[in-house]
Amino acid sequence: SQCYGIKVTGKIEIDYRYSEGTHFSEFKVPNFLAEYCQKISMEEENDLIGVDFVCEGDTYNCLEANPSPGWNWYYGTDHRFTKSLRLELSK
Repeated sequence: SQCYGIKVTGKIEIDYRYSEGTHFSEFKVPNFLAEYCQKISMEEENDLIGVDFVCEGDTYNCLEANPSPGWNWYYGTDHRFTKSLRLELSK
């Protein structure tokens, strides 16, 4: 399974989806995080699960594993993730 990282920066509100100035950029997921996400995906039997983290220095804290994330927030981006998601959803 694929693991894509999207980094959210510039938010001034708690919920980045409604915050002006929010910026989405591709993020190379470290191997240990990719393995963690893949284990969650397998445990939940969900290939399209979204896993949210907050990064502080070298520490990543998992906020949630969302079985049905709001993918529509990423449709306006032109990241590899968005293209792969569209292909996966069209199957």
